[in-house]
Amino acid sequence: AGVPACPAVQHMATCLASTPKWVDWNLVSRGQAVFVRHMPMFGLSLYYMSLVGGFSAESIAQVVSSTGYLGGDGKHVRSRILETLA
Repeated sequence: AGVPACPAVQHMATCLASTPKWVDWNLVSRGQAVFVRHMPMFGLSLYYMSLVGGFSAESIAQVVSSTGYLGGDGKHVRSRILETLA
C-alpha cells in the first residue's frame, strides 16, 4: 500500500497474468509427462554429481567445513541434504 508502483514491474505483472497465444498446451503436457517420468533419475543424478561430487572439491569442502553446513547432529545434516534435493 505504501510502496510506490514501478511501471516496469506493473508491465511485467500484466504480461505474466495471461498466457501468450503461442503456447502449445500439447507440448506443455508432454513436457510435464517427461518431467514426472524422469524426475527421480534427474534428482539422483543431481544429488550424486552436485552434492557428493561438489563437496569433494577441496575449496568447497573448506567452505562446508568452516560454515558447518553439513556438521552437527544427524537431523541437521538430513534437513540440509533434503534442502538440496528440493
